Amino acid sequence: MSEPRYGIWIPVYGNCGVMNHPLEPRDASYSRAKNLIQLAERCGFTTTLIAQHIINPRNQELDQLETWTAAAALAEATNSIEIIAAVKPLLFHPAVLAKMALGIDAISGGRFSINLVSAWFKPEMEKPGINFLPHDERYRYSDEWIRVVKALWSGEKVNFYGEYFQINDLKLNPPPVAKPHPRVYVGGESEPAQELAALHIVALLFINSRTSKINDPDSAKFAAERILPDEAVHRLGVVDWWQRKFDRASPAEKEDLIAQVIEADEEGQRRRNPYLRDHWQLSQKAIGIEIDDLPVLYDTWRQEVLSYFLDIPISRLPKLVSVND
Repeated sequence: MSEPRYGIWIPVYGNCGVMNHPLEPRDASYSRAKNLIQLAERCGFTTTLIAQHIINPRNQELDQLETWTAAAALAEATNSIEIIAAVKPLLFHPAVLAKMALGIDAISGGRFSINLVSAWFKPEMEKPGINFLPHDERYRYSDEWIRVVKALWSGEKVNFYGEYFQINDLKLNPPPVAKPHPRVYVGGESEPAQELAALHIVALLFINSRTSKINDPDSAKFAAERILPDEAVHRLGVVDWWQRKFDRASPAEKEDLIAQVIEADEEGQRRRNPYLRDHWQLSQKAIGIEIDDLPVLYDTWRQEVLSYFLDIPISRLPKLVSVND
């Protein structure tokens, strides 16, 4: 299992929290962003997110750091940290964005990723006269948009004829440094957002790698084709697919699937336990939280998750590995 990664949020709005604080003056400058990310890199942080707005969503009179020019400069100013730039597809043609991303990918030496955001702040689209599509249509647009971007990242000549975009005999060079291409992260909570994520993302914070451990050929094939092998967190689409498989299974098949999932989850829990204990102890030292009851709470939560996921009462679960084991 991959280790957790820790990152920082670039203060594109000036401040991320309190608007007026004597120890945090409002400052959305590139200079502040560069100093912050270089400090984060020295402290061992591995990733950073640069949100995207063309106007400050709190008040357009306030400063707002531009995401993509800042991402290129921060890529040059750093050595190891991942640079994630948010992008709203309505603001960029996919061919233009794909080329821009390839440029920053090259500057960073393969450390560049994008965060696909299908937009929520309506005024920044309406004020410049950009058509703000209805909610579900924005996700259909994003789906086609990211398919074009990823096709152009392939290094091959692209011909694409969709509802929103028509690409004729276009090839972008040089190809990406990151292999097979820059990572794609997706933000959103609605059902269309989750469907988009299941199709296109590298990782979605939903469930761990237990689903890839199910030992039947169909599951193994699906995981191999749809999941990158180095990711600890798997796609929502895998879970949906497996749940449909589970729902169609006979009672005997369900018992076998339940046993396989529990076995895989137990293996994963044994790997997580040292990290969890270290993390709690660090949190206690850093902010003084009480951790004595956390193992019991965590074990109880895990029982409830497995019970819900497998559709069986907690009383039918075997004795599980404890976080204290």
